[in-house]
This record gives sequence, structure tokens and C-alpha cells, in this order.
Amino acid sequence: MIANKRFRGANPWPANLPGFREVIVDYCNSMEELSLSILPIYAVALDLPADYFTHAFREPQYQLRMSHYPDTPAPRQNEYGLAPHADTSFMTLLAPNKIPGLSIRTASNRWIDAPQIDGAFLVNSGQMLNRWSNERFRATPHKVVNRSGGERYAIPFFFDATIDHVMECLPTCTGPGNPPKHEPTTYMEFVTAYQKKNYDHVREAAGTKD
Repeated sequence: MIANKRFRGANPWPANLPGFREVIVDYCNSMEELSLSILPIYAVALDLPADYFTHAFREPQYQLRMSHYPDTPAPRQNEYGLAPHADTSFMTLLAPNKIPGLSIRTASNRWIDAPQIDGAFLVNSGQMLNRWSNERFRATPHKVVNRSGGERYAIPFFFDATIDHVMECLPTCTGPGNPPKHEPTTYMEFVTAYQKKNYDHVREAAGTKD
């Protein structure tokens, strides 16, 4: 751990991939800049000043995941490349992908194929934004099944607030008849609780050591 903070561990880098680390670090730096530029859009959509989230994301927490989905032409029932879920993040950015397979569940519970727009990132709102906005923003359910006939790769970028920033219900998302639905939390507290709830080995380890 870095500075004795969970989720701040150093990255283990492959030893035999020259240039890999440099490319990935450069990409993450660009994605951080892009994500920060999107925050004012969320703020204005929530009837807040455009710079409202600046302090909360002064040292943002992010992850880049490199995913491989082999072709599954005839998946069995409840077989997925990635099972239906909503990301824990504030928002997730997905680079353009010409290989289909990602589906999104609409507010009417209908599954649709994610749009493929050249040169455009797909932005999903996550559970952290859903909680912070008192469920005004929906955490986007999605799944992946690759029936393309070839290999599918994706590099989702998960973006969150500073690890120990306290996220209380946003002032424009509560009022008379609409009290906060969730207690204040931080990224560290929220993700730790999420892992304990969903992963047996984390829950078992927490019984003796947090």
C-alpha cells in the first residue's frame, strides 16, 4: 500500500514488454485529463456550479482494466463474458470498439446493444454517482456476450473521487420529501464494503484482518 491506504498499491508491470508501461501510463494520463473535463457536465446537469467537483477530484482514483472476451457463439443460459452488473465507479469511460458484444439495460428494463460511434467514448454512470446524487443519476447496468466470431478486447477506465473525500448527498439532490437515501461515505469505505458483500475471500479475511 502507498501511504498505508488500501487500493493505493503500486502496479506490478510485465518484465518482457518493452514500452508497455510507458504507453499505458501515457494513456491513463490522457484519460484522467478527459475525465476531469467531463466533471463540469455532470455538475451542471445536477444544477450545481460547473466547478463543484474540483476539490473532490483533486487527486482522483482510477483504474484501467484490460479485458479479453473470446468468441462465444452459443452461450448457455446465464453464461456471459461479463455478467450483468453496474460499475462501482463515479463514471466509466470505454474507448471506441468496433467489435459488438456490450449491451446496456435501459430504464424500462430492455437490453439494447451499446452504440458504436467512431471517435466517441461511451460513458457509463456508476454506483458511486448514483449514491452521491441520491439516486438521481442511474448506475448503468450492462453485460458482455461476444458472438462476433472473433476475439473482443476492451479497456474500460474507471474514474472516482479522491480516495478519502467524504461524499455526502449533493445539496441539489435532497429536500423536503426527498431525504438522503444513503449515509456519507468515501471511496475507500464504499469499495471495501462492496468487496466484503460480494467476495467470500475478502469477507473471510476481514474476520481477522481488515
